[in-house]
Amino acid sequence: MASNEDTNTAAPAAAPAAPAGDDPRQFQNPHPDDIGGGGKGKTKAKKDPSGKAVDGSHCCYHCGTAGAKSCCGGCHCAWYCGRACQKEDWRRHKKACRAAQRAEKRRTAWRAAAKAARRQGGKAKGSRGGRGGGASNETCVICIGPLVAPVLLPCRHAYCSPCLAELRAREVAQTCPLCRTDLPEGLDGLYELSVRPVMRVFHMVARGEVSWKSLPVPEQEEMDEALAMLTEAGVQGHVHANGDLGYVLRKMCGDLVGAKAAFCAAIAADPGYAHAHHNLGTMLLNDLKDVEGAEEAFRSAIAADPKHVEALNNLGTLLITQRNDLDGAEAAFRAVVALDPGNMMANNNVANVLSARAVAVIRRDPAVAAAIYEKVAAHLTIAYGARDERVREVKRLAAGLRSEV
Repeated sequence: MASNEDTNTAAPAAAPAAPAGDDPRQFQNPHPDDIGGGGKGKTKAKKDPSGKAVDGSHCCYHCGTAGAKSCCGGCHCAWYCGRACQKEDWRRHKKACRAAQRAEKRRTAWRAAAKAARRQGGKAKGSRGGRGGGASNETCVICIGPLVAPVLLPCRHAYCSPCLAELRAREVAQTCPLCRTDLPEGLDGLYELSVRPVMRVFHMVARGEVSWKSLPVPEQEEMDEALAMLTEAGVQGHVHANGDLGYVLRKMCGDLVGAKAAFCAAIAADPGYAHAHHNLGTMLLNDLKDVEGAEEAFRSAIAADPKHVEALNNLGTLLITQRNDLDGAEAAFRAVVALDPGNMMANNNVANVLSARAVAVIRRDPAVAAAIYEKVAAHLTIAYGARDERVREVKRLAAGLRSEV
């Protein structure tokens, strides 16, 4: 999950105001074989942003060699060269493995409860061929038997966990046997399990139901498991996992050092990952008070994605509050308005910049100041509506200046 919080709401106006369990961070410690340049003498494969080798094969979670064929029987997400590598890596992998298994069991239980509720309400359709049908999720079509430790795929079809693991391990098409939807790859599957609770809690926080620093016990347990899985996926090179890991470490754990390391790992793996640049910038600016680093991060996010609205807004706010650069701030805010004409924050910020310009000329040229305030009123109208008191106040100010000319 690429998250975007901490967008500063508005630049200051010069005229009318505007509006318990396992410690997953243990994974951040290097593996003993990696300390001091040690290891098994194997060449680690180059990885793509999803953590797989560039040739499309899985990389061993222990030694990093491409072509791993053995899948972890617990989480079905980790891949190894063989039993020796898996045994060596177990001490490090077990926390993420157990977290993934608990998350999968919880998700399966939720789906089972929802299915039972639908049946009781008479809404179950029992369609075998459709996506997520009832009868098709009662029998595993791989072994043609009752579901054992069922795993529900994104396409909503369920299979026995051992059957699915065997399917992934064999040289066959990695698709759902019923609808042919692609199966999540090992790392992608682990990332999918971890990001769901993160998104759920993110929206709970956004709605004001909970706080990152004081989550209810069930949500805290889920987030601890998610943190373990994100860390494992990040260690294996999943770019988005590192980006989300940095966000969770910052928001939930207050671990700014770990968060910065995770953001930087995501950026190193994919310099074009705009969300990682942006979230790094917000942390540098708001938490570490590193204005230089924050500006560089925001500009990097915009270079990677010129349509990144949050980075443009935050860059503009930084320029006007920290640099007193009205021209640069206005350019950033107007870029957002060009992308999204109805963006409340950007229109408010453009109005603030224009207000500062009006104040600078109001004494020597009231007519020019009046024209600027009329533009301010236009942007505030888009942001807050024509009946907002701020709009009325600016219009009265502009009319008064006109009358003096």
